[in-house]
Order: sequence, then structure tokens, then C-alpha cells
Amino acid sequence: MKKLMFICVLLALALCSLGCVDDAFGHEIFTDINDYSKVFELPEIRFREVLELFPEKAESLNTKDFYFEWELGIVGSAKIELSLSVEYNEKELNEEITRLKSLSDGKTVYDTEIFEYPAYVVCLGNHQTSCYALIDGGVVHYVYVSLIYKSDMNINRKFLPKGYSQSGQVTGQSYNIYWEE
Repeated sequence: MKKLMFICVLLALALCSLGCVDDAFGHEIFTDINDYSKVFELPEIRFREVLELFPEKAESLNTKDFYFEWELGIVGSAKIELSLSVEYNEKELNEEITRLKSLSDGKTVYDTEIFEYPAYVVCLGNHQTSCYALIDGGVVHYVYVSLIYKSDMNINRKFLPKGYSQSGQVTGQSYNIYWEE
């Protein structure tokens, strides 16, 4: 009887501690462009190399929108949604497109079919992770999503590729230009 009581107390304590899980594992939301550099300092960002798609410093750019949410999971991988929209003049836009094309020795995939806008893609549907830049006239929308359910997203859904599933896979697509599987 004492063992049963002891086990019940332990279970009750374990259930009570679940309310602290979010704080214990980490959760960050940034919407102020002045916090942009903090994004790159967070641990447990899966496929960190794909972040080279994003401008190194966005605080001085003509930023139209910025949203970042990071939540560390129990297993150690983080759910991430990062969206940055920057307006460029014609010269700056051409320079930025040249930079995007040159990523990973020019392996960036140019796609005009599965996105609403022409896209430069470095990772798509690979292990529930996608990272790409969408060209919308003079505005570039940079997007990185990883391990996040579509229903939980706060970024603009028109930035997602066709066939983006609830769990983050992309129908018929799975690649990452940084390595081959």
C-alpha cells in the first residue's frame, strides 16, 4: 500500500511539473527587427547552414515585416518559423538575387512552379524543414520553417509552397542543397 501511495505521489508531482515544460525548454518570439541578430544566437536550430539564405544584418534594410518564433521541444529539436520581408531598390535587388544564386557554390534551386512567387530554395520539405526566398517585385520574402504544424503557424500562408502538409512535408519534394541523402 505504501508503494502504491508513493507511486501516486510521484505521478502527481510529474503531472504538476508538466505545466512548467514550456519555460523549461525555451520559447522565444521576436517581431522587432532590432532583435534580428538574436535569431542566429539561439541553440538547436536544425540545418543551421540554411540560414545563410537570410541577410546577415537586416536592421539597416528596408524591412517590411519580421516574425520569428522558436520553441525547443522535449527531444531537443526546435520548432521554428522565421519570416523576413525586405524591400530593395532595383540595384540592391539584383545584388541580392546574385547572392542567393551563389549560395552553396551555386546549387540554389530556382523554382517558379510550386510557390506563389518565383523562389530561390535551399531546403524544401527535407525532414519537415524548408528554407527559401520569394521574389515579389522589389520585395524579397525570406522564409524558414522547421518542425512546425501548418495550423500553428503565424507567418503568411501564401508564402508556403503548394503541397505543404499539416506536418511540414511538401508533397513530392524533399531536398537540401547542402548535402545529399
